[in-house]
Amino acid sequence: MHYRIAVFVLSLLYGLGGYSQNTLSGIIIDEKSGKPVSDAHIMPANGSATISDSLGQFSILVNKMPVTIRITHVSYGQSDNTIKQWPEGILVIRIQKMISHLDEVQISGARMRVLTEKDDFSLQDFAFDENNLWMIGYTNNQANKGKLFLANEFGDTMSSVPIRGAEQLYKDAFGHIHLVLRDSVHQLFCLDNDSIILIHPAEKKEFMALMEPIQVSFSNKLVYRNVIQHTEEVFIYYYDEAYKGPKFLTHVKDSLEVLRKWMDRLSGSMWLDLRKTRYWMPNTKIADIYDGSVKTPMFSLNDSLYIVNRIKDSLLSYDQNGKFAGSVAISFHKDIKLGNTDYKEFQFLVDNKMGIVYTLERKTAGWTINPLDIKKGISNSALSLPNFAGMTGITVFNNAVYFLYYEKKHPYFTRLYRFQL
Repeated sequence: MHYRIAVFVLSLLYGLGGYSQNTLSGIIIDEKSGKPVSDAHIMPANGSATISDSLGQFSILVNKMPVTIRITHVSYGQSDNTIKQWPEGILVIRIQKMISHLDEVQISGARMRVLTEKDDFSLQDFAFDENNLWMIGYTNNQANKGKLFLANEFGDTMSSVPIRGAEQLYKDAFGHIHLVLRDSVHQLFCLDNDSIILIHPAEKKEFMALMEPIQVSFSNKLVYRNVIQHTEEVFIYYYDEAYKGPKFLTHVKDSLEVLRKWMDRLSGSMWLDLRKTRYWMPNTKIADIYDGSVKTPMFSLNDSLYIVNRIKDSLLSYDQNGKFAGSVAISFHKDIKLGNTDYKEFQFLVDNKMGIVYTLERKTAGWTINPLDIKKGISNSALSLPNFAGMTGITVFNNAVYFLYYEKKHPYFTRLYRFQL
């Protein structure tokens, strides 16, 4: 069974042979004003992705012509542009601004909607694949009336099947959704948006043992971490079917670990008490090393990989071939209070539809979501989410935030909410 699961994962890595590439340069402009459009994500069907600069300019590597280029932007939406032959000079691509996207999808004009408000089922879990919304729910909160739902992004059910013993929906590193039962796991597949098919059955324990160590995937590469115990040291690497073994990405180590061990030996239990004091040594990172293993938040976007190195306050980027593409200084991961620098607790939320990455943080007054400029390494103005006590499963999809909330009144359903960004 373990072999079957491994084949299922690694089969996605086949066909990554070598190829030649050429540079295609262009500029993104507004269709009406003719002004350059910055921060647009340009992603060819086969090639490296990039982001337009302040002048709207970009350069990408493509294999051959014709090529289809997908452009996404928070204000312009998504468009596909087919280039049939190599341009003589700089390619000019005109994109049109979205017209009141909020009014289009929100008939009531409200920014937030309860997608399952009129339904008679209570949700247990939900997840998005590339295009669809999957949900596990129970009719009238009855455990023996479980259902698996296939819906669009606005919660409109397209199909459903009865299920028993469902524990959760699991989204793997490739974006595939799996139904996790008590003893087995099944990948979910929809046919023509009206039929639900369960494929690739696997034993639950072996499936999780194979999948959970995978941190993320980019360009069909599986990324792993190896934590060296008691040394605050992490090795990050990837596996690619083109290579017969791991390929090194980066090594992160807290250089203050040596000092910590020395002070532990020197002062014993006194140091154990002293290190619990948050502000005992202002403007240093000595106290920060007790967060446990070095944390290396990471995400993939447009076939590229991004890793946060908290020790060196930098965001590392790697291209689709796994080669180091550069780094930028960052500070969005820091929390400065009373002269002391600490690390924030946050997670990345990737909106693959729009090509945007957000940081999600828990504040005293609730949750905030912050768009991240990956070229500059800075987070833009924070947006506060509705402060519902106990909201869970916060997810971003196609310029909207989704979350579950347990109602505090009869019939005590857990509803799915959509908050337009």
